[in-house]
Amino acid sequence: MQARECASGANWLRRHVPLLAGAIVAAIRYYRGDNPRARQRCARKTEATMRIFRLAVLLPFTPVFVSPASAQATAADIVAAHIRSQGYPCDSAQAAKRDPRASRPDEQVWLLTCTNARYRVRLVPDMAAAVQQIH
Repeated sequence: MQARECASGANWLRRHVPLLAGAIVAAIRYYRGDNPRARQRCARKTEATMRIFRLAVLLPFTPVFVSPASAQATAADIVAAHIRSQGYPCDSAQAAKRDPRASRPDEQVWLLTCTNARYRVRLVPDMAAAVQQIH
């Protein structure tokens, strides 16, 4: 009886070791990336992760929809900052309107309305702004 159990155990090993070895090799290939399906799954996961990463990184830098009223307020703040840096008083910028007749391709003219004064500002790139107070 003892010999028969050993023989059956040997037969079991002969039958199942190749299956176990095959499963182990398949698992190693799967985790190592030799499996084409695993590579495709990994590529899809990586692509999805990169999309989320790009969204998370770039979303704070994308401009939020700006209505025309707030765009003018932004222009007013920018022009007011220019004239304040040159020493002109502008307590609170209320509005800035571009003057198309006085503007040239490289020189924009803005009519800036502040709470305490009104200015005509000629913005020239890389130069100080030419400011005239309008009464």
